[in-house]
Amino acid sequence: MKGDRFFHLILLTWLILLIAMVKANSSEITPEATIRKVIIYPQGAIVKKELRFKAQVGENVLNIYDLPGDLVDESVNISTKDEKGIKILDVKIEKTYLRKVIQGKIKSLEKKIEELEETITKNQDDLEILKTSIEFIKKSTPFSQNLKTNEAEVESFAKYLERSLKERLDRVSKLEKTIKKLNEEKAMIEKELSQLRKSGDFSKVVTVIFTSNSPKELTLELSYMVENAGWKPKYELRIDSKTKKVDVVNLAEIAQNAQEDWKNVELEISTAKPHHGPLPELYPWYIDVYTPRPPVVYKKLKTKAISPEEFLEEKEPEPEVREEVSSFTFIFPKKLTVPSDGKPHSIVITTATSDIILNYSAVPKLSSYAYLNGSFKNPLSYPITSGIVNIFVDGRFVNRINIRKQILPDENMDLSLGIDESIKIERKLVKKFTEYTGILSKEKRINYEYEIIITNGKKTGININLKDQFPVSRNEKIKVIRELPKEGEAKIGEDGIIQWELKLNPGEKKTFKVKFSIEAPEEIEIGGLE
Repeated sequence: MKGDRFFHLILLTWLILLIAMVKANSSEITPEATIRKVIIYPQGAIVKKELRFKAQVGENVLNIYDLPGDLVDESVNISTKDEKGIKILDVKIEKTYLRKVIQGKIKSLEKKIEELEETITKNQDDLEILKTSIEFIKKSTPFSQNLKTNEAEVESFAKYLERSLKERLDRVSKLEKTIKKLNEEKAMIEKELSQLRKSGDFSKVVTVIFTSNSPKELTLELSYMVENAGWKPKYELRIDSKTKKVDVVNLAEIAQNAQEDWKNVELEISTAKPHHGPLPELYPWYIDVYTPRPPVVYKKLKTKAISPEEFLEEKEPEPEVREEVSSFTFIFPKKLTVPSDGKPHSIVITTATSDIILNYSAVPKLSSYAYLNGSFKNPLSYPITSGIVNIFVDGRFVNRINIRKQILPDENMDLSLGIDESIKIERKLVKKFTEYTGILSKEKRINYEYEIIITNGKKTGININLKDQFPVSRNEKIKVIRELPKEGEAKIGEDGIIQWELKLNPGEKKTFKVKFSIEAPEEIEIGGLE
């Protein structure tokens, strides 16, 4: 029994000595990691950090703390600029609930709230004192009943009273505005603090074990992907109707909530989709007798429009556009900041100008308005991809559309630019009557006559495509006799659509007639008539 105890004691001593030796030969390093570059994709972003530290001879253990909890473990990559004499043995990624960055932010925000509360209390105290002094001045009477006063003394006191009250009331107004602003600022910080406390309560730590053959200063590069980030294209079209030019402004709307702010970093945005897998496999296409399925009821999702704030006002210099094998990358020349707040932030990618053809279209039967249309060629050196387009004409917002297809450079893009109320259009029924012919088999004839009046109230001439229609019979017993307009006066299709291509001078007014009749046996009831 004594021999076993002695053996265990020796073994324990040996283990302690071995751990001490390992610790003595291993140098643990915990340097600060600085974000140098971020590459943002439509979904996700690659974050590149730099760490500078001194490596010791032998085995080194490097711990990198406070990394985002949502980083993709498989994407972590470690490299060093000075690879001579450096050998990376292992890289480990673990969760940790010691979030220094978040806790630091929480403490900072709590301190701000405390300072604001002290300032608000001080201002409220000053406000209360002022209000009390105003009440005192209002109630004060400098002249006793037995004291004789003249008009000049009373006037002097009245002016003093007026001046004192005005001065104090101005200070009251300023203090109330200050208190209101302070309370608003406090509410915003409290909201941010609440969001931080609700956010994930863990981060990740990367441990790198490497050996060095000599003591040296090292610069290590760490990169990883985060999923809670991305960007989408957005466009502004600014049209000048006088010069017939359009400025195409391409913006990137960036949002990220990756638990760390990207402060003063090199920024690239890419159209690549790194999460997309290989080409989908095509399976056999089977058909069978149709069996109806029960209807599915979908819930309507509530959406909230977010107005993006621009955090870069300067458009120059523009980013470099680099064409990859299957995507485009935009490299910004200036360092930028994107906060981790989940809110959209807009940044200008580039601006280009193109000629635009403007014309009007009108269908008076369906709408009494003239619709402005535009057509231009994509002036950008890369495709316009799907995204939101805000359209302005002569500095006025007219429409917002969602592009759902890709428009290549120099490819035409057609736009609907809204209505123009300075063009007046009226369509009215002038005549409608029915007459009967025949003795043995009676025929009925229904006569229609419409009048279309269009007036150009603009100070410039316009081109407009005007449309109306003749009815088209789908039964041989029903005949449509077209009277006006005649062939050559307008373009008339087989489907009965009538088109006039018009030019109207400023203030010019034109009238057009659509006249036709419908013939059918009396006993037939005709469907589809107005």
